[in-house]
Order: sequence, then C-alpha cells, then structure tokens
Amino acid sequence: MSEAPADAQDRGRALERAGDLEGAFSLYTSAGLLDDAVRMLLDRGRFTDAADVILSFVTTRPRPLGEADRAWALRCAELFEQGGAVLRAVDVLAWVGAAAEGEAVAKRLLEAGQSFAAGSCLVRVGDPSRGIELVVASVPRGGQRYGAACVEVARGLSRSAAMTMDVDRWLADFIRRGPDDEEEAEALYAIAAAFAREGLPENAVECLRNLEARRPGFRDAAAQAARLEAGVRGAVQDFARVLDEDARFLGVQPPASGRPAPIGSPTLITRDPATEAATAMAESFAPGVVLAKRYRLEELIGRGGMSLVYRATDLELQDSVALKIFTQPTNEDALARFKQEVLLARQLIHRHVVRVYDLGTALGARFLTMELLLGEDMHTKLTHGLSLRDGIDYLIQACAGLEAAHQVGVIHRDVKPENLFITRENVLKVTDFGIAKATFQKGLTVAGMVVGTPEYMAPEQAHGHMEVTPRADLYSIGVILYFLCTRTLPFRHSELVPLLMMHVNDPPEAPRLRNPALHADVEQLVLELLAKDPAARPASARALGERLIELRLRGVV
Repeated sequence: MSEAPADAQDRGRALERAGDLEGAFSLYTSAGLLDDAVRMLLDRGRFTDAADVILSFVTTRPRPLGEADRAWALRCAELFEQGGAVLRAVDVLAWVGAAAEGEAVAKRLLEAGQSFAAGSCLVRVGDPSRGIELVVASVPRGGQRYGAACVEVARGLSRSAAMTMDVDRWLADFIRRGPDDEEEAEALYAIAAAFAREGLPENAVECLRNLEARRPGFRDAAAQAARLEAGVRGAVQDFARVLDEDARFLGVQPPASGRPAPIGSPTLITRDPATEAATAMAESFAPGVVLAKRYRLEELIGRGGMSLVYRATDLELQDSVALKIFTQPTNEDALARFKQEVLLARQLIHRHVVRVYDLGTALGARFLTMELLLGEDMHTKLTHGLSLRDGIDYLIQACAGLEAAHQVGVIHRDVKPENLFITRENVLKVTDFGIAKATFQKGLTVAGMVVGTPEYMAPEQAHGHMEVTPRADLYSIGVILYFLCTRTLPFRHSELVPLLMMHVNDPPEAPRLRNPALHADVEQLVLELLAKDPAARPASARALGERLIELRLRGVV
C-alpha cells in the first residue's frame, strides 16, 4: 500500500532534520511532493535544478494545461531565468504559449543591454519580426556569433516573420557559405522555406543547393530544389508541409539536460487540413502517456516528417524500448507497408540489425516498438571526420547485418549512412527497413516507382522497372565506401532526374584521382561495387565483408 502524502512529507522532513538530504529529496519526488522537492533545491540556490524538477512534472500533464499546471510551468521558466538559463526559460514559455511573459523577459534583457538574447527570446515567443530586428542589429555579418544569429533569424522566419530585403541581405554570407553543423543546416533549410513562402523560388533553390553542397544527402534538399527549379505545381506547398511537420531546429529535440523539450513547432506557412490533423495527432502524445495499456512514453528522442520516436517503458516486461509513432493518417497502402516492416524485421534477429518488436494502434495512430539504441548514426560520424580504417570496420558489420536480411529474402533498398546506427558500444545496427522488399513478395510497390535515396541508389533502382536484387544494397555500400576513400560522393547533381541518370549511365571517377594515397586494391573493390551490371559486383554481402576483412588484415587500410 502506497504511503499517504502527509506521512511521506513528515518522514521527508524528519530526514532533512537528520541531515539525510538525498533521502529526503528522493522521498519527496517519489511521493509527488513537488513543493517540498523544489523548496529543498531553492534553499541551496540550485535554481536550474529546481526548474528541471518542475519541468519533468509539467511535461507529463495533459494539454492544454490547467490553471495550476500552467502556474507551475511559469514558475519553471522564472527559475530557469534566475539560474541564468534564459533560453531554456523562453522555450518553456513558448511551450506554454505565454507570449506576454516572453515579452517581459525580452524587456528585462534589453534593459540589461543584452540585445541578442532579447531578440532570441522574441523569435521564440513574442513578436518574431521584432526579434529578428534585434538579432540582426546586434550581430554584424561574419561576426563571431553570426552563425548562431542566423539560426535565431531562421526561427523567427519559421514563425511567419517576413523575409524583408534587409534580412535577405544580412543572411547572404550565411547562405553563400552553407552550414557548419546540423543546427545551421536545419536553419538554412527553413530559410529556403521562407523564400518559397515569399514567392522567391530562385532564392530558395540557392539555399538548398548550398545546403546540399555542404551536407550531401541532407533530408530532401536536392529533391525540393529540383521541384522548385522546375516550377512543379504545388512544390512550394509541399515544401512547406515537410517543414511544418519537421522543424527539428526549432527546439523540439530533447535539450542538453536530457529532459523532454517543449513540443509544438510554429507554423511556417498556411497549413492544410491534413497537416493540421497530423500536428494535432503529434501533440496528443506526451511523456507519461501510456499506449495500448503497455507502453509509457518517457521522452521524445527523434522527430521526422512522418513520425515521432520516443524512449518508452514496456510496462509488461519492465524494459526500455524505442516507440515510433506515425503521425500521418494511415491509409490501406501505408498500413500494408507498416505491417510489412514488422513482418520483415521480425525475421531479422541479428546482432547487426535493429530489432522490431510489435505494431499497434493508439489514439488513431499506428506505432512500432523496437530496440532502443543509444549512440549516433554513421552520417554524424562522417561529418565529424571518420577515418577509412574505422569506416571499413563499420561496413564489415553492416555487411553482416545485410547478409542476415538477404538470407531471409529481404532487400533493404535504402542503405545510407543515416540508416547505419552505431551504438555507444561501437556495434553497428542496420535500421529502417520501411521500404525494404521481400524478394518473394508482390503487390506493395507500384510499377516504375523509384524508392530509395538518390545519392546512394543502384542503377537498377534508378530505372524503377528493373529487377532489384541484394546486390543493389552492395552498390549503396560502394557509395559509402567511395565517400570514405575520397570525402566526396561519386555522383552529384542539384536535380533529381540527372542524378539518377548518372547512376545509370556514367562511370564513377576513379577514387585514386581524388585521393592519390588510396591503395589500388581498395580502389578496385570500390569500382566493382559501383558496377552498372549487378552481376559484376561481389556475389553477396558476406563475400564483400570477407573482402573488407582481408584488406584490414593485410594492412592495406
């Protein structure tokens, strides 16, 4: 039988008097005595820790917040500000929708001479146009904080602030140089959307091309640029929907504290009913919600254009899992693909393949549960500088996972660095079999439809009508290996169709022309993997893995 709150409070205060502060704090938090837990931290001047305790409580409360919960959230923001974590305070206010309080924070920052911080506050909550003015006025083009300032301007533009001529000119250097990191990449992507919204597709295309040049394969930048450049009907609206559903740099990812960040991305452009329904569905899921009477959501760990990924607790097995919620409305074709992903993945029980457990429905949305992975994908490692030697070690593991899939008749068809996840224990897991195809399965792919990621796509996939075999996955491994050897992709083009035709028709430039230090045996293997004729590639993922191991043992890499 659980302890009554009054009894827990008496026992906690007795522990405080006895000097057992850790025991008292633990008792207060487990008993839900928020006032006492916060009081203990404030007595010791630990403002941000107290705010984190409140945040962990209010983010589990149903939305919209009731009066008492809203008061706690505002108290949380106040404590973050007192502790010097002003932007965390602002994020909480944005989550609550407390525009007046946000304006007050900005006013205090301005009075203290902190124009940049005041502008950052307003672009997140308050008047985004005024916020952009302050940011632009306080940071010169090319200055020390210019990149961070451009990110803040992108936040304001994503809240529908106008793209004025002055802002356009101020952003010019940032657009020209391209992004230095993931946050700046997201910002440049959003700036492109703002140009599209203002009826300036040429400017949007420039942003997307420069983004693709610095961050090859970033989201769908190349495809969006091609659509905008071609003037495809509906391209601007489609681009807007993608951003509206996936504004990752706008504070929707978990903060550094590891606690759930405020969720609720601002509108970038007029939203259509389908987007509104998807957003409403996404907001229905919050930490603390229990799905299917079994899975309790703990924290948001990832967000995509069509899904949310949470760390969740399986209450039946008392185990942590990743839970992927599909935020788009589910039609019969989509449901067939979800079922296919589970069916295929359940056959793949292998150290180097992510485990998928179950498919379910909750609050009108489909969800998958899968193995919880902690670490980072290979794309992230490549951006931080991954050696050829270490990269080949990872590809050897990828080959083992793909061989397991091929043995049960499953072709991945979207092998790329983002789908090769490396755990903290340095174990690679092949992920995302969402467009995988069983070699024996018919009816789930429309004839002539091209699926996959263009930069890594085998010629037979680019054709769209040719038979796809496991050797298509080996071609994709070849593209990754080419990048590891040369730091460039074998084929690059700003437009989708010409890029696909390059895979089909053009021979890749010999890797040693781009990296003369590369061993000839490595170059030979790369060129075999990138052969147009699948029969000229290694016979299997297992054979490829053995070739890579041999290169490692010989000291060639």
